Amino acid sequence: MKAKMNVLFISPFENMRGPVRKIAGLYPNIETTILCGNEDMGKRLAEESYSANYDCIISRGNTATLIRQAVSIPVVEVKVTLNDVLGSLADAPELPTVVAAVGYNSVVNGMDTLKRFLPFRLEVFGFDTVDQLESVFRRLRQMDIHTVVCDTITYELASRQGFDAYLLQSGEDSICYAFDYVMLLYQASSSMLEENQLLRRLASVNSESETVVFSQDRKLYYSSLKDSDSALFGNLRERLPDFETHDKFKIVKQQSGYLYRITAKKVAIRGSVYYAYFISRRTPDMQYTHKGIRYLTEAEVRNEMDSSVFGIANLQNYYSSELNQALTRRNPVLIFGEVGVGKNHLAEMIYLNSQYTKNPFIFIDLPLMNKQTWNYLISRNESPLCDNSNTLFLKNIDALDSSQLSQLLAALVEGDVAKRNRIILSCSARRETVRLGNLLKVIDQLGCLTINMQPLRGQYSAIEDSVNLLLSDFREKNHSRVGPPEPGAMSLLLHYPWPQNYNQLIRVVTKVATLAGDGFITKAMVEEALTTEMFFTQGETDQSANTFLDLTKPLNEINADIVRVLLEQNNGNQTLTAKSLGISRTTMWRMLKESKSHA
Repeated sequence: MKAKMNVLFISPFENMRGPVRKIAGLYPNIETTILCGNEDMGKRLAEESYSANYDCIISRGNTATLIRQAVSIPVVEVKVTLNDVLGSLADAPELPTVVAAVGYNSVVNGMDTLKRFLPFRLEVFGFDTVDQLESVFRRLRQMDIHTVVCDTITYELASRQGFDAYLLQSGEDSICYAFDYVMLLYQASSSMLEENQLLRRLASVNSESETVVFSQDRKLYYSSLKDSDSALFGNLRERLPDFETHDKFKIVKQQSGYLYRITAKKVAIRGSVYYAYFISRRTPDMQYTHKGIRYLTEAEVRNEMDSSVFGIANLQNYYSSELNQALTRRNPVLIFGEVGVGKNHLAEMIYLNSQYTKNPFIFIDLPLMNKQTWNYLISRNESPLCDNSNTLFLKNIDALDSSQLSQLLAALVEGDVAKRNRIILSCSARRETVRLGNLLKVIDQLGCLTINMQPLRGQYSAIEDSVNLLLSDFREKNHSRVGPPEPGAMSLLLHYPWPQNYNQLIRVVTKVATLAGDGFITKAMVEEALTTEMFFTQGETDQSANTFLDLTKPLNEINADIVRVLLEQNNGNQTLTAKSLGISRTTMWRMLKESKSHA
């Protein structure tokens, strides 16, 4: 038995439903669904209804044109007939001598053939865009034409302009012609329809995954997404340009309470190219176990970078050689520095200049993780550590205790994560947070390249440039005319130790710019802002001094420096220092001796 034709009828207006339902009942081989929506609404209904696997769509006028531009399945248009024109004037007090038919070209094309059969003169006026209607109305007045038969859009505007407007509605005969044409399609391609229905059913039987396919001209070819996924559908359409440079890429997206993992792939069949998205999603309650993990696209990372002080100040220029080294080698990268020096943004720069930009930048904020997230990261197959070809940024490994760090290193090393992904880690340079023995383990076991980001204090030209750039950005965003700092104010800014670096500089510049209004930034304003900062960061200045390891040295010298710092922290206790490093006292002293011999 031949499969029924599954047809979607999108009516531009409600009162068309009755006649369509009546006519559809006369065609037993056609299963008809009727929805109502005009123009853009009708187009959206067609896109959102793809999960029902329709073989054909019927609509009318410009709505049919818009749908045809958006989808790749056949779209049959309900044409205007002689009876439609006469029926639209049924309520006219008397039959006019001249009538204008006004509508989109897709609606009125072909109406010239009706002229000789009508009991009045018919003038046809078509347009492509609504803004052309004003010139059409002027011509009607010049021709002394008062009666207009038209589509829905024109009806409202013509009525306001004082014309006798009548809605051009589709009668039963024009609807019948459309269904007859669908039957011709059915008879010509019934075996193909049955095959398509089977393939679509197979693509949709897995409730845990969905499929969306676009044709090469970016029309929707197939979708199993539900109506509730309309926002995701829009995102997929926005990513279509990525197929111009990549045959395959990945998207991981958190949206509407779901975590979507999407593989995008270009597929060629018989010379035609299709763009396919294969989508899996987790259940809504899983979002609560992902605290501390963010999935960012290239566009989101670039926007985040460009809107930051590090993007404004072009941080990439300051670390160009380190970036080049990181990009030419596949080793994991450890970024070391104080709070606020821009470790996150340097990681973003590595990503934006790498080969992985069409796949997610996965931001794993270790200090924010709860127990559930940690177990998910270390133990679950869906963990980012089990995926491929992504950039994993593990922020603040110094927040982990020794047990957690051992678990993380085991997962990274035993799972060959660095061979399948780009790994970037960051570590705080604060003495009170860094466990130097742990840092040694990370560098040693992962074979990390290291980038030591310098603090802001003492970098007078960088401070001055950053202040001016921040003020310029403040003026643009706040429509401000704030002046530059007075010499005494700038001197205070240059010589402040900035224990929280750029994070603190941004706060201070924003505060003094607000205080200054449209005037200059005075020394008194800066003193007030810095006094507040010193109150909140009391003690940090001394702690931030002399806490840097020179991570550009050879590994054996870095190890020796770590030993020296730990010895100092342990008041020279050799046994305690060796134990915290997990080595013997003999090994510890050999490390120090070898370092001195190479000095």
